[in-house]
Amino acid sequence: MLLKTLRAHPIWAALLAFVLNIGIFLTIDTLKPPPLVDSLGNNAAGIPAPAGILEAVNQLPVEALVAGVLCLIVAGLGWWQAVGFRKSLTSSLKFFVFPVIFLLGFYGVLTFYSVSQGAVDVFTWGVLSVSAAYVANFLLVGFAEELMFRGILFEAFRTRLTPLLTVLGTAVIFASVHLINLVHGASLQGTTDQIINAFAVGVMMGALRLRVASIYPLMLFHAVWDIVTADFEITQTTGTTAPTPAVTDAVEAGSTLSPVFILQVLVPLLYGLFVYWRYSKSVKAGKISDRPALLNGQTTLNPAV
Repeated sequence: MLLKTLRAHPIWAALLAFVLNIGIFLTIDTLKPPPLVDSLGNNAAGIPAPAGILEAVNQLPVEALVAGVLCLIVAGLGWWQAVGFRKSLTSSLKFFVFPVIFLLGFYGVLTFYSVSQGAVDVFTWGVLSVSAAYVANFLLVGFAEELMFRGILFEAFRTRLTPLLTVLGTAVIFASVHLINLVHGASLQGTTDQIINAFAVGVMMGALRLRVASIYPLMLFHAVWDIVTADFEITQTTGTTAPTPAVTDAVEAGSTLSPVFILQVLVPLLYGLFVYWRYSKSVKAGKISDRPALLNGQTTLNPAV
Protein backbone atom coordinates (compact mmCIF):
# COMPACT_ATOMS: atom_id res chain seq x y z
CA MET A 1 0.00 0.00 0.00
CA LEU A 2 2.79 2.42 0.94
CA LEU A 3 4.76 1.68 -2.23
CA LYS A 4 1.66 2.19 -4.36
CA THR A 5 1.04 5.56 -2.72
CA LEU A 6 4.65 6.62 -3.21
CA ARG A 7 4.61 5.58 -6.87
CA ALA A 8 1.52 7.75 -7.35
CA HIS A 9 3.27 10.73 -5.74
CA PRO A 10 6.85 10.77 -7.09
CA ILE A 11 7.86 14.01 -5.35
CA TRP A 12 6.91 12.67 -1.92
CA ALA A 13 8.77 9.46 -2.67
CA ALA A 14 11.84 11.43 -3.73
CA LEU A 15 11.76 13.67 -0.65
CA LEU A 16 11.44 10.61 1.59
CA ALA A 17 14.47 9.05 -0.09
CA PHE A 18 16.35 12.33 0.36
CA VAL A 19 15.53 12.53 4.09
CA LEU A 20 16.59 8.90 4.60
CA ASN A 21 19.78 9.58 2.67
CA ILE A 22 20.75 12.57 4.81
CA GLY A 23 19.61 10.91 8.05
CA ILE A 24 21.67 7.76 7.47
CA PHE A 25 24.70 9.77 6.42
CA LEU A 26 24.61 12.08 9.45
CA THR A 27 23.94 9.27 11.93
CA ILE A 28 26.68 6.93 10.78
CA ASP A 29 29.11 9.74 10.03
CA THR A 30 28.73 10.88 13.64
CA LEU A 31 29.19 7.40 15.11
CA LYS A 32 32.02 6.12 12.91
CA PRO A 33 35.55 5.95 14.39
CA PRO A 34 38.20 8.53 13.48
CA PRO A 35 40.75 7.83 10.72
CA LEU A 36 43.40 5.26 11.60
CA VAL A 37 46.31 7.59 12.30
CA ASP A 38 48.56 8.13 15.29
CA SER A 39 49.20 11.39 17.13
CA LEU A 40 51.78 12.38 14.51
CA GLY A 41 49.38 11.88 11.64
CA ASN A 42 50.99 8.66 10.40
CA ASN A 43 49.15 5.56 9.23
CA ALA A 44 49.72 2.02 10.53
CA ALA A 45 52.84 1.67 8.40
CA GLY A 46 54.29 4.87 9.84
CA ILE A 47 53.88 6.79 6.58
CA PRO A 48 52.81 10.44 6.92
CA ALA A 49 49.26 10.84 5.65
CA PRO A 50 48.28 13.91 3.62
CA ALA A 51 45.46 15.79 5.30
CA GLY A 52 42.10 14.36 4.38
CA ILE A 53 43.02 11.17 2.52
CA LEU A 54 42.39 8.78 5.43
CA GLU A 55 39.15 10.59 6.20
CA ALA A 56 38.04 9.85 2.63
CA VAL A 57 39.04 6.19 3.03
CA ASN A 58 37.21 6.02 6.36
CA GLN A 59 34.08 7.33 4.63
CA LEU A 60 33.88 4.27 2.36
CA PRO A 61 31.45 2.19 4.52
CA VAL A 62 29.11 5.17 4.94
CA GLU A 63 28.92 5.80 1.20
CA ALA A 64 28.42 2.08 0.54
CA LEU A 65 25.46 1.95 2.94
CA VAL A 66 23.85 5.09 1.51
CA ALA A 67 24.23 3.73 -2.03
CA GLY A 68 22.72 0.41 -0.97
CA VAL A 69 19.70 2.04 0.68
CA LEU A 70 19.02 4.19 -2.38
CA CYS A 71 19.19 1.11 -4.61
CA LEU A 72 16.66 -0.66 -2.38
CA ILE A 73 14.32 2.33 -2.63
CA VAL A 74 14.60 2.45 -6.41
CA ALA A 75 14.09 -1.31 -6.66
CA GLY A 76 11.03 -1.18 -4.40
CA LEU A 77 9.46 1.59 -6.48
CA GLY A 78 10.40 -0.07 -9.77
CA TRP A 79 12.10 3.08 -10.99
CA TRP A 80 15.35 1.69 -12.41
CA GLN A 81 14.84 2.89 -15.97
CA ALA A 82 12.90 5.97 -14.93
CA VAL A 83 15.73 7.43 -12.84
CA GLY A 84 18.29 6.95 -15.58
CA PHE A 85 19.53 3.35 -15.61
CA ARG A 86 19.14 3.14 -19.36
CA LYS A 87 21.17 3.50 -22.53
CA SER A 88 22.71 6.90 -23.13
CA LEU A 89 22.09 8.99 -26.22
CA THR A 90 25.40 8.19 -27.88
CA SER A 91 25.41 11.40 -29.90
CA SER A 92 25.16 13.41 -26.68
CA LEU A 93 28.26 11.95 -25.01
CA LYS A 94 30.30 14.57 -26.88
CA PHE A 95 29.06 17.10 -24.32
CA PHE A 96 31.37 15.50 -21.75
CA VAL A 97 34.49 16.27 -23.77
CA PHE A 98 34.86 19.91 -22.71
CA PRO A 99 34.29 19.39 -18.95
CA VAL A 100 36.76 16.49 -18.92
CA ILE A 101 39.41 18.59 -20.68
CA PHE A 102 38.76 21.50 -18.30
CA LEU A 103 38.86 19.23 -15.25
CA LEU A 104 42.11 17.47 -16.09
CA GLY A 105 43.82 20.52 -17.52
CA PHE A 106 42.83 23.09 -14.89
CA TYR A 107 43.37 20.99 -11.78
CA GLY A 108 46.28 19.11 -13.33
CA VAL A 109 48.23 22.32 -13.81
CA LEU A 110 47.41 23.52 -10.28
CA THR A 111 48.41 20.19 -8.72
CA PHE A 112 51.66 20.09 -10.70
CA TYR A 113 52.45 23.59 -9.52
CA SER A 114 51.79 22.63 -5.88
CA VAL A 115 54.00 19.53 -6.17
CA SER A 116 56.77 21.60 -7.76
CA GLN A 117 56.71 23.75 -4.61
CA GLY A 118 57.18 20.73 -2.34
CA ALA A 119 53.65 19.45 -1.71
CA VAL A 120 52.97 15.70 -1.67
CA ASP A 121 50.53 14.51 -4.29
CA VAL A 122 47.82 12.18 -2.94
CA PHE A 123 48.53 9.51 -5.54
CA THR A 124 52.24 9.41 -4.73
CA TRP A 125 51.54 8.76 -1.04
CA GLY A 126 51.06 5.51 0.86
CA VAL A 127 50.34 2.02 -0.38
CA LEU A 128 48.22 0.97 -3.33
CA SER A 129 45.45 -0.42 -1.11
CA VAL A 130 44.85 2.99 0.44
CA SER A 131 44.83 4.70 -2.95
CA ALA A 132 42.38 2.09 -4.24
CA ALA A 133 40.07 2.64 -1.26
CA TYR A 134 40.36 6.39 -1.81
CA VAL A 135 39.25 6.01 -5.43
CA ALA A 136 36.54 3.49 -4.49
CA ASN A 137 35.11 5.97 -2.00
CA PHE A 138 34.65 8.62 -4.68
CA LEU A 139 33.20 6.10 -7.12
CA LEU A 140 30.54 5.37 -4.51
CA VAL A 141 30.03 9.10 -3.90
CA GLY A 142 29.46 9.63 -7.63
CA PHE A 143 27.06 6.69 -7.76
CA ALA A 144 25.02 7.68 -4.69
CA GLU A 145 24.87 11.43 -5.25
CA GLU A 146 23.90 11.16 -8.92
CA LEU A 147 21.29 8.51 -8.12
CA MET A 148 19.82 10.81 -5.46
CA PHE A 149 20.03 14.21 -7.15
CA ARG A 150 20.04 13.60 -10.91
CA GLY A 151 18.09 10.37 -10.61
CA ILE A 152 15.36 10.16 -7.98
CA LEU A 153 14.88 13.87 -7.20
CA PHE A 154 15.43 14.94 -10.80
CA GLU A 155 12.79 12.71 -12.35
CA ALA A 156 10.31 13.38 -9.55
CA PHE A 157 10.67 17.14 -9.97
CA ARG A 158 10.17 16.83 -13.71
CA THR A 159 6.64 15.57 -13.14
CA ARG A 160 5.72 19.00 -11.71
CA LEU A 161 8.35 21.45 -12.92
CA THR A 162 9.77 22.59 -16.25
CA PRO A 163 13.13 21.13 -17.26
CA LEU A 164 14.91 24.40 -16.41
CA LEU A 165 13.33 24.64 -12.95
CA THR A 166 14.18 20.98 -12.39
CA VAL A 167 17.83 21.65 -13.18
CA LEU A 168 17.95 24.73 -10.94
CA GLY A 169 15.91 23.15 -8.12
CA THR A 170 18.02 20.02 -7.86
CA ALA A 171 21.18 22.15 -8.08
CA VAL A 172 19.99 24.25 -5.13
CA ILE A 173 19.27 21.15 -3.03
CA PHE A 174 22.57 19.56 -4.06
CA ALA A 175 24.41 22.72 -3.01
CA SER A 176 22.53 23.12 0.28
CA VAL A 177 23.56 19.63 1.40
CA HIS A 178 27.09 21.00 1.82
CA LEU A 179 25.85 22.86 4.90
CA ILE A 180 26.58 19.55 6.65
CA ASN A 181 30.24 20.56 6.54
CA LEU A 182 29.52 23.16 9.24
CA VAL A 183 28.70 20.28 11.60
CA HIS A 184 32.19 18.91 10.95
CA GLY A 185 33.86 22.16 11.91
CA ALA A 186 34.27 23.77 8.49
CA SER A 187 34.40 27.56 8.38
CA LEU A 188 31.35 29.54 7.29
CA GLN A 189 33.31 31.17 4.46
CA GLY A 190 34.69 27.87 3.23
CA THR A 191 31.26 26.23 3.38
CA THR A 192 29.67 29.15 1.54
CA ASP A 193 32.22 28.80 -1.25
CA GLN A 194 31.57 25.06 -1.44
CA ILE A 195 27.84 25.73 -1.75
CA ILE A 196 28.39 28.22 -4.58
CA ASN A 197 30.69 25.83 -6.40
CA ALA A 198 28.34 22.87 -5.86
CA PHE A 199 25.43 24.87 -7.31
CA ALA A 200 27.42 25.63 -10.47
CA VAL A 201 28.44 21.98 -10.85
CA GLY A 202 24.84 20.93 -10.11
CA VAL A 203 23.55 23.10 -12.97
CA MET A 204 26.05 21.53 -15.34
CA MET A 205 25.24 17.99 -14.21
CA GLY A 206 21.49 18.61 -14.46
CA ALA A 207 21.80 19.95 -18.00
CA LEU A 208 23.95 16.96 -18.98
CA ARG A 209 21.34 14.67 -17.44
CA LEU A 210 18.67 16.13 -19.70
CA ARG A 211 20.84 15.92 -22.79
CA VAL A 212 22.30 12.44 -22.26
CA ALA A 213 19.14 10.85 -20.73
CA SER A 214 21.19 8.21 -18.87
CA ILE A 215 22.68 8.44 -15.40
CA TYR A 216 25.65 6.12 -16.03
CA PRO A 217 28.02 8.67 -17.61
CA LEU A 218 27.08 11.22 -14.94
CA MET A 219 28.02 8.83 -12.15
CA LEU A 220 31.42 8.14 -13.69
CA PHE A 221 32.09 11.80 -14.48
CA HIS A 222 31.03 12.87 -10.97
CA ALA A 223 33.49 10.38 -9.46
CA VAL A 224 36.34 11.56 -11.69
CA TRP A 225 35.51 15.20 -10.90
CA ASP A 226 35.63 14.51 -7.15
CA ILE A 227 38.85 12.48 -7.36
CA VAL A 228 40.69 15.13 -9.36
CA THR A 229 39.47 18.13 -7.35
CA ALA A 230 40.02 16.35 -4.02
CA ASP A 231 43.52 15.35 -5.11
CA PHE A 232 44.32 19.00 -5.76
CA GLU A 233 42.72 20.28 -2.56
CA ILE A 234 44.44 17.67 -0.37
CA THR A 235 47.77 18.02 -2.15
CA GLN A 236 47.97 21.77 -1.68
CA THR A 237 47.16 21.53 2.04
CA THR A 238 49.77 18.88 2.93
CA GLY A 239 53.01 19.64 4.72
CA THR A 240 55.50 21.05 2.26
CA THR A 241 59.16 21.76 2.13
CA ALA A 242 58.43 25.14 0.56
CA PRO A 243 55.68 27.70 1.03
CA THR A 244 52.42 26.71 -0.60
CA PRO A 245 51.75 28.90 -3.66
CA ALA A 246 49.55 31.93 -3.04
CA VAL A 247 47.11 30.82 -5.72
CA THR A 248 46.30 27.70 -3.69
CA ASP A 249 46.21 29.59 -0.42
CA ALA A 250 43.24 31.52 -1.78
CA VAL A 251 41.39 28.31 -2.57
CA GLU A 252 42.07 26.79 0.82
CA ALA A 253 40.94 29.98 2.55
CA GLY A 254 37.78 30.01 0.47
CA SER A 255 38.37 33.45 -1.04
CA THR A 256 35.55 34.22 -3.46
CA LEU A 257 37.84 36.83 -5.07
CA SER A 258 40.39 34.22 -6.12
CA PRO A 259 40.71 33.78 -9.92
CA VAL A 260 40.88 30.03 -9.29
CA PHE A 261 37.58 30.07 -7.42
CA ILE A 262 35.91 32.24 -10.05
CA LEU A 263 36.94 29.79 -12.77
CA GLN A 264 35.75 26.86 -10.62
CA VAL A 265 32.29 28.43 -10.55
CA LEU A 266 31.90 30.23 -13.87
CA VAL A 267 33.13 27.47 -16.18
CA PRO A 268 30.69 24.72 -15.05
CA LEU A 269 27.82 27.20 -14.64
CA LEU A 270 28.17 28.73 -18.10
CA TYR A 271 28.78 25.35 -19.69
CA GLY A 272 25.68 23.97 -17.98
CA LEU A 273 23.59 26.82 -19.40
CA PHE A 274 25.08 26.16 -22.83
CA VAL A 275 24.21 22.45 -22.67
CA TYR A 276 20.67 23.32 -21.56
CA TRP A 277 20.32 25.70 -24.51
CA ARG A 278 21.41 22.95 -26.88
CA TYR A 279 18.97 20.57 -25.22
CA SER A 280 16.10 23.05 -25.69
CA LYS A 281 16.96 23.42 -29.37
CA SER A 282 16.92 19.64 -29.84
CA VAL A 283 13.53 19.37 -28.13
CA LYS A 284 12.04 22.10 -30.33
CA ALA A 285 13.47 20.39 -33.41
CA GLY A 286 11.83 17.11 -32.37
CA LYS A 287 15.14 15.28 -31.99
CA ILE A 288 14.68 14.55 -28.27
CA SER A 289 11.56 13.76 -26.25
CA ASP A 290 10.89 16.01 -23.27
CA ARG A 291 8.43 13.66 -21.61
CA PRO A 292 9.18 12.93 -17.91
CA ALA A 293 9.67 9.21 -17.30
CA LEU A 294 7.50 9.14 -14.16
CA LEU A 295 4.60 11.16 -15.57
CA ASN A 296 1.29 9.26 -15.64
CA GLY A 297 2.85 6.19 -14.11
CA GLN A 298 5.45 5.72 -16.85
CA THR A 299 8.52 3.85 -15.66
CA THR A 300 10.42 3.79 -18.93
CA LEU A 301 11.42 6.48 -21.36
CA ASN A 302 12.61 6.36 -24.91
CA PRO A 303 14.45 9.69 -25.02
CA ALA A 304 14.91 9.70 -28.78
CA VAL A 305 12.01 10.54 -31.06
